[in-house]
Amino acid sequence: MHKLTKAEIMREVKDYIYITLGLISYSLGWAAFLLPYQITTGGTTGIGAIIYYATGFPIQWSYFIINAVLMTFAIRILGPKFSIKTTYAIFTLTFLLWLFQLVVNNYVEAPDMTPDGKPLLLGTGQDF
Repeated sequence: MHKLTKAEIMREVKDYIYITLGLISYSLGWAAFLLPYQITTGGTTGIGAIIYYATGFPIQWSYFIINAVLMTFAIRILGPKFSIKTTYAIFTLTFLLWLFQLVVNNYVEAPDMTPDGKPLLLGTGQDF
């Protein structure tokens, strides 16, 4: 087994910091600009939003369930080492979607605005 160097450890820590910052931006964009105006995007978060709009089932749980099923297949096919960062991102985004919906809904009164330019937070989050 190969011993990790300080540079390798710092690279991994940096990766997780960037993943977390991107997820914060993405989930804040969802909670503040997309969910209140019933706007959706693609992917599992978009499917979760459609389920939320139709049934009221929390977006973070449908996102988590869909991704758990997909990750089960990915781990079986590609192995667990491949999916460590993805699993971290799924758990973190599930938590952050819940947290920012709570914060935005309870503490921030959103003015009447159009969604023009608001997906900037989503795009920034996806670029990390």
